Amino acid sequence: MSFVARFLFAVVVLLLARTPAMSFQTEEPVPMRQVIGSYGLPEHSITLADSLQVAYVDAGRGPKTLIFIHGLSSYVRAWERTIPALGQGARCLALDLPGHGNSSKGHYSGSMEFYAEVLHQFIQKLHLRHVTLMGHSMGGQIAVTAALKYPQEIEKLVLVAPAGFETFTAPEKQLLRTFYTVQSIRNTPEA
Repeated sequence: MSFVARFLFAVVVLLLARTPAMSFQTEEPVPMRQVIGSYGLPEHSITLADSLQVAYVDAGRGPKTLIFIHGLSSYVRAWERTIPALGQGARCLALDLPGHGNSSKGHYSGSMEFYAEVLHQFIQKLHLRHVTLMGHSMGGQIAVTAALKYPQEIEKLVLVAPAGFETFTAPEKQLLRTFYTVQSIRNTPEA
């Protein structure tokens, strides 16, 4: 190979190495708030035990309080079309579970008991009583766990395709283990 051909080959390789597809690994992480943007509803944050920051929206008015709990790998936006409709007759609160959306990122057990405890602290800190929990997927599983653990706080449950009642095949389990790794959580930037 001639010197000119090797030189041109090296230039092409260097140019390709600088393309966005190759450079994503060296870029600084983008804060989660910048990625997901504004929720379009009044946003708040509350500090729970162990300095855990939980982001939530608070909309609507009425005699009842509804708390919306998203599923795995989701966040408050999962409820953005539901809250305005139900907020006409009830106070609607939707929280980002720890590790999701604009809430704290960290090393959490991820157990339903952990999230039920977060929900309990959230209810206590906001001085709520006799709430209705609306949970989708994993959020449904959390709602059931919270209702069993803290029945005095929960008046009703609304479960939308709740997790925990199905079984996973070996390939499905492996897919979940592969996709939701400690490293992928660590690489999720904080707000």
